[in-house]
Amino acid sequence: MQEEQPVKRSWFTGVVVVLLVASMTYNMFLFSQKLHSDQRERVEAGERIIHAAWDTKLYAETILSQTQTLMASSSLEERIMAKQELSYAFGNSAQGLQDLIVAAQEQEPRDLPSQLRDAFTFMKEVEASLRIIGNHEGQLTGPERAYLAQVESWYTRLLEEITAFDVTRATQQESLLMFTDTEWVDIAYAMVSIMNEPDTSLYEGVEESELETNTDS
Repeated sequence: MQEEQPVKRSWFTGVVVVLLVASMTYNMFLFSQKLHSDQRERVEAGERIIHAAWDTKLYAETILSQTQTLMASSSLEERIMAKQELSYAFGNSAQGLQDLIVAAQEQEPRDLPSQLRDAFTFMKEVEASLRIIGNHEGQLTGPERAYLAQVESWYTRLLEEITAFDVTRATQQESLLMFTDTEWVDIAYAMVSIMNEPDTSLYEGVEESELETNTDS
């Protein structure tokens, strides 16, 4: 009988198998890298939201406390000291409020009034107003006190809203939660609503040039 010859495997088949395995391994590596990169970006975005909320709280606390100091003041010297603290808050932590609202609008867009007063406008108008109030010796005038009482009311409510944001650590877990537990979005929109309640947030004595000066600074 004629013996059967063993079947010779083509070297091409082995090469194809090796290439397929290498391709799958490389694709898995790329997929893993993309997942890692996406998570890192979300963590960084979550950290920015947390820090923006912290800055917003510091800003609201400072404006409220120094506004109350202005209301209780009886001398120009006292008011100058309070305004130095106000200037620091407007120049530093105020950005947090803008950033928080922008992040909320990106996370969950909602219908807003067409004539919206944005956070930047509100803060600049309040800053310009507080800058000119009480720049004189003696007691504050009636209109000055009335405006400061309005500011006190606005910032009391703003502080109440942002105080509900109870995240105290910007860990990876907390940062990622910013995209699933979106209570902070409701807080941001509530603050937008507060800033848009008054017909104007300007003190009646503020001129347009004062706003332009604040915008440039």
